[in-house]
Amino acid sequence: ASSKVKELDLSNFDKRNVNNMNSMFAYTANLENIDLSSFNTSKVRSMVEMFVESGAETINISSFTTERLENVSSMFGFCWNLTTILTSPSLDLTAISGEGIFKGDENIVGGRGTTFDSGACMAGYACTDIKYALVDGGESNPGYFTDSTTVTVTFMVGETTQKEVDVYIYHTVENNDIPEKENYHFVAWYYEDTFETEYKTI
Repeated sequence: ASSKVKELDLSNFDKRNVNNMNSMFAYTANLENIDLSSFNTSKVRSMVEMFVESGAETINISSFTTERLENVSSMFGFCWNLTTILTSPSLDLTAISGEGIFKGDENIVGGRGTTFDSGACMAGYACTDIKYALVDGGESNPGYFTDSTTVTVTFMVGETTQKEVDVYIYHTVENNDIPEKENYHFVAWYYEDTFETEYKTI
């Protein structure tokens, strides 16, 4: 049965000695976002079905490390609403046992636009979707993860300017895209209180 829980506060949850996270957030159909950016996973060996059938659209695992991790099978399986998995730039699970890690995640999109490969986990065949368990490098090195690193940019609306910090680097700097915000015009990248690269208002 699915859980009716809509929000979780895990900020005081002690994870230091946890070695098994199997099904920890499984069947949490009403959760929209899961932020585990404070989790210590240095002793975790298994994350089998950790998020299976969760309703989350975004999952932040940017603090996850893999020193002892051995199995991530179906970790994100059948998360039908899931679009974004935020990770550290270096997280790579491709060498870990993890058949069906993204099975059924038809809405997943990597940081550089890689979309779901239905052929990687077809009925009657062994799943090969673990190959996408890394930060998206585009066509040359596709993945389903998004680098959680953010950059500060400046937007303008009317005669005022506002600094925004929720622009992920793989959507912008690395991919040379102009940041977008509804009803705003992009002005410049913003680094340490100085404009470093300016663009014309669009």
